[in-house]
Amino acid sequence: PFEPVKRLHRQSKSSSSQTIVQWHTNIAHRDYLASSTNKTILVWNLESSARPLEATLQHHTRVISDFAWSAFAPSTILSTDVSGIILEWDVRSPRKPQQAYRSPMNGISQLEWNRFDEFSFASVHETVLNIWDTRMGGKLLSSTTASGQQIYGLDWCQTSRHELLTCGMDKSIHFWNVGSSHIAHIAAVPTPTPVWRARFTPFGRGFVSISRSNDDPTLRLWSLEAEESDAADLVAVYYGHRGAVRSFSWRASTKKQDAHQLVSWGTDGHLLVNRVDSTYLGAGNK
Repeated sequence: PFEPVKRLHRQSKSSSSQTIVQWHTNIAHRDYLASSTNKTILVWNLESSARPLEATLQHHTRVISDFAWSAFAPSTILSTDVSGIILEWDVRSPRKPQQAYRSPMNGISQLEWNRFDEFSFASVHETVLNIWDTRMGGKLLSSTTASGQQIYGLDWCQTSRHELLTCGMDKSIHFWNVGSSHIAHIAAVPTPTPVWRARFTPFGRGFVSISRSNDDPTLRLWSLEAEESDAADLVAVYYGHRGAVRSFSWRASTKKQDAHQLVSWGTDGHLLVNRVDSTYLGAGNK
């Protein structure tokens, strides 16, 4: 199980400053993944043994900080760089982007498609949260200053098309309603340290957060089932990493319907798998 199934290699004359790799979010296209290095995105088809590299996307002038596959339009990718520009690509026509969006704020950017609305996506740039609609021709739909300090991540809710969260340097996870042209702040959950990433759980009503600090190498599971709308209960803490947790993802268990596995990667070079019971969030009996 520890031997690689396939190696993907591409020579580059430039030194790598940042690499991002993401599987396609549409299960019908699970053999596709994309990787970015510096200003370029590569699209790979793992089913192709002869030529796995299917497309090269090159138009950014600054280092790419994030990209996202569309689950609704399988050939569509959004990408963003540190200048605040966002490009929409059709990998079937990779020579130039289909649409460009520009944020009023520059800086490190993150973006994510809405899980329920094929035309909607969100982006964060330094301290600003933006909401976009691809049908508006690059025009910004709504925007707000979401924090007084650097925002590190965002995530759309798994059960509501109008709710998302942001997290960052201010040691808080903020919840937002974006159902109209105005972005409304719902609540904020304080944390002991700056939050690198926070994501909603794929079951129940909860989220997981990880810290940016090496002194806090844990994953925290929070419940949003509290009666107070502005409260979240810490229900579990997962230990094991010896350095900061850099990334995590969910994997459904094949042995038990109510169980999920929380897979995390840290600066210690370790990949850890924790079993999370859905009943922690009151989802086991639903």
